[in-house]
Amino acid sequence: MPKLNASSSAEIAEIQQRMAQIRREMHKDVQGAVRGAQSLTDWRNLLANHPWAGLGIAMGLGYLIVPRRKAGSGSGDASAADALFEAKQALAAVAASESAKTRFRPVGFAFRMLTPVLFRAAQNYALNKLEQWLANPHLGMYDSDSGRRVEPGGSAFAETEPPTVRFPERR
Repeated sequence: MPKLNASSSAEIAEIQQRMAQIRREMHKDVQGAVRGAQSLTDWRNLLANHPWAGLGIAMGLGYLIVPRRKAGSGSGDASAADALFEAKQALAAVAASESAKTRFRPVGFAFRMLTPVLFRAAQNYALNKLEQWLANPHLGMYDSDSGRRVEPGGSAFAETEPPTVRFPERR
């Protein structure tokens, strides 16, 4: 292998430093390009930078989405008067039906007043029973003297006699 002198090793070090500097610059350039691409695809950024263009696009989309008026509807004073008359009649009909609905009915009133109270009472009763059941340390399943399991309608099982299961015979 040939010997390297001081000037060639200095040149190698200089080339390595220059390559490292070029790598850093390329990394910064790539990061800048990525940020630029992200800002171009971000609609919020585009809208913030170009609000009038965004308004124009929104108006164009609104024009395309909203249906057109029917050809038979005229814009004359007679059609406006007819529409106003029909609207007044509709309001009168709604007011008449609302007055019939708001008539005082004592049974309905009592039911509306007592329903939440009854639901709350049932809820409190259920919670009290649950608390009593959870407060029992054995939950009613074990005999307190021997610690043996208790049948729902009987006494504790004998330790020597396991419960038997009988199956009906097949024919």
